[in-house]
Amino acid sequence: MKPFLQYLDQNAPNANVIHNNFNLPEFNELLERRSLYDFIRARHLKGKDNFVLIDEVQMCDGFKRTISGLHASDTALAFQCSDRWLQCTPGFQSTISWNGLTLSCP
Repeated sequence: MKPFLQYLDQNAPNANVIHNNFNLPEFNELLERRSLYDFIRARHLKGKDNFVLIDEVQMCDGFKRTISGLHASDTALAFQCSDRWLQCTPGFQSTISWNGLTLSCP
């Protein structure tokens, strides 16, 4: 995840990075899907390319429902939840190529 964070820092000047690592105890309170949803929504910035980066997302019970909820709320975001998984919600408008994958959202 650190290389991707560095990539965004150097190549995406409009990026707002929302990052957590479930290996760290300070993120234990986000292991429930609603807490994670609220954490992301509180840090989302309109007018920015919002990237959500989550290390060890599988530790969050119901994380797929969190992502579905963000889709439904029209919160424009791009997600990376592992080294090989990129996804965007409606409204995200950017193209990022990373680790052999391209995320392109009109």
